[in-house]
Amino acid sequence: MIDELEIDEAHAEAVIEKAIEFDVYSEEMPDTEKDKIEAAHEIIAFSLDSYIDDEVRETSNDEGTAEAGAQILELIGLAGISLKVAKKGGAVDIIYGDLPDIDDSDDDDEEEDDENVDLSDLDRKGLKAYIKDNELDIKVTTKMSDDDIRDAITEATEEEEDEEEEDEEDGFDPESIIEGFDGMSVKDVIAAFDSGELDEDDIAAIKEYEENEGKKRKGVLNWEPAEDEEEDEEDEEEEEEDGDDNDDDAEEEEDEEEDDEEEEDEDGDEELSEPYEGYLTSTQKDIKSVIQEYADLPEDDDDRLTLEQAEGILYFEENHEEAQRAGVVKFLKGVVEKLREEEGADEEDDEEPEGDGEGFTLTIVVGSEELGSIVITEDTTLTIG
Repeated sequence: MIDELEIDEAHAEAVIEKAIEFDVYSEEMPDTEKDKIEAAHEIIAFSLDSYIDDEVRETSNDEGTAEAGAQILELIGLAGISLKVAKKGGAVDIIYGDLPDIDDSDDDDEEEDDENVDLSDLDRKGLKAYIKDNELDIKVTTKMSDDDIRDAITEATEEEEDEEEEDEEDGFDPESIIEGFDGMSVKDVIAAFDSGELDEDDIAAIKEYEENEGKKRKGVLNWEPAEDEEEDEEDEEEEEEDGDDNDDDAEEEEDEEEDDEEEEDEDGDEELSEPYEGYLTSTQKDIKSVIQEYADLPEDDDDRLTLEQAEGILYFEENHEEAQRAGVVKFLKGVVEKLREEEGADEEDDEEPEGDGEGFTLTIVVGSEELGSIVITEDTTLTIG
């Protein structure tokens, strides 16, 4: 919990809803006021950590990072927090201000009042004011009576309502193609694409919706039909055209195709698995803490983080579509580099030391008689003649 942050249930709900919209909070809305406030504190802490420590900011040259930085500012703004970045040194000051006004019930009441206005109760001046307030395209002339003005208002209002209905009808709804699309994960959408139940136009429409109005998930946007199936169909057509009557060759080709399909299935089943349970749902701060804890264990501890394990976690973070967090990647690269340096130092220590120059003793024996001995070193020259 952040000591300086005072937030009520309504603003906590606003923070959580915005975090869900930005796809940075994967849980459902908590039930109790206490749980909502705790969740909001966690989201705000994560956002501040990303902005300050990981430099995920709206001024970044990277488009994705800049977008994430702008979302952070919008999120923390719902809790009355603003940030001031120093021009020199880039230090960030956190300013805890008053909670913003998020109650739009007054605006709704005003809209309802406008809709329920009885034009017959308005005089000429009131009718003109109504036209101005509702931005209706009506020009009142001196020749128009009050009833003429009322008729013009009614006609203009009905035209606007018809246009709104047409806009709603023209809008594309992915639920009309895939039931439950809005609640689907990337994996579920891709499974629907791969099922073969959707035609090319349906898939293209969903990808266009995802790009323009949806969550812009890379896995959905980058999906392409499997090329292997198309190649198999082309091979079958070539075999039919060739009219190969050799049954033995045909059986061998079928066996090879089955082996290829089995290999493709095995390759397709390979998925990146989490380095540890709960990794993807953990905050950047928690991930760094866990990895640092195991990296700092003594070298003779079996639980100490190895270079191979660190490289595996880095690969997962860089390549899993639900990970790819700039701050975690930067941290992991530092851990990998440190472990590589330590491993290189250990290899140098394991090298055998060079000789100390003490040499060895050579004893000369002729028959059974020992004639003498001499100490041989690297500086000794021995001549036999």
